[in-house]
Amino acid sequence: MEAKFAQIDRKFTVCYAFEKSQIGDTFIHNVIDDQPLTHIIEQQWDYMVMGEIIEHVDNPVLFLQKLKEKYTPYVKQLVITAPNAFEWANVSHILKNMEVINSDHRFIFTPYTLAKVATRAGFSPTSYAYCNTYLTNRRLGFLLKRIPMMRESVVMTMDF
Repeated sequence: MEAKFAQIDRKFTVCYAFEKSQIGDTFIHNVIDDQPLTHIIEQQWDYMVMGEIIEHVDNPVLFLQKLKEKYTPYVKQLVITAPNAFEWANVSHILKNMEVINSDHRFIFTPYTLAKVATRAGFSPTSYAYCNTYLTNRRLGFLLKRIPMMRESVVMTMDF
C-alpha cells in the first residue's frame, strides 16, 4: 500500500511541477536509488544545477557521492545553492534570542561546511559566492553590499 501512495505522490508532484513551470522535461529522480536519468546520460553537459536541494537531504555526503558516481562521465561541473547559516535574518533572530527554522530543512551551510560535504563526496570545489533570491530595501542592500557573508544563500561550483 505504501508504494502505491508513493507512486501517486511522485506522479502528482511531476504534474504540479510541469503545470507551474511549463517545462516539458520534468522528472522526479531519486539520485540514491534510481538508475541514471536517460535524458542526462545521452548527452554531455557543462553544468548540473542543484538549487536549494542539498539542505533537504538526510545524508548529503551519500547523496553527492551517488550523484558523482552516476553522472561523472556526462557533466563537467556541479553548481549547488544552499541556505547560508550567516544570513542576516538568522543573525537578526540570534540577537533576539530566537531560532527560526524552515522545518523542511535538515541543514544550513557555510562555504566551509558545504565544501567539506562536497569534498567528502569526492567533488573538488572551485569557487563560491553569496547571493540573495529577493530584492532588498535600501538599508538592507547597503548592509549586504558591505557584508556579503550575510546574504541569503551560498552558491558553490565544483568539478565532477
